[in-house]
Amino acid sequence: MPATPSAHARSWPPRSPISTASKAFEEDDDAHGAARDYANEFRIFIEARISDLFDRPAYAQPRKLALGELLDELKRQSRTAEGLSGAAFDALLAEPALRSGSTFRDLLNRVSITRTRAR
Repeated sequence: MPATPSAHARSWPPRSPISTASKAFEEDDDAHGAARDYANEFRIFIEARISDLFDRPAYAQPRKLALGELLDELKRQSRTAEGLSGAAFDALLAEPALRSGSTFRDLLNRVSITRTRAR
């Protein structure tokens, strides 16, 4: 018997914002606006995935944490929180591009500031 979708089932859009931005960037990798949009959507995606790892619901947090703050909090909690340790977390936290002061992390922070001001 086929499953009946519940009233709470999500209907995902056919293309996520990151997929759309990625496609636009791939079509013209020399377009600065497309590159900024892709970097911004990537940052938003990563921030959302890392936020999902924490027990505190988003509405309980005092404010939306930025990528750097989320990574720093993940690093802090990975020392003591059950479920936030292991090889996958060690690899993520050891990734040079995600370390504080890395060019990549600084670029994502600049994109975030630029996109916020533009809106």
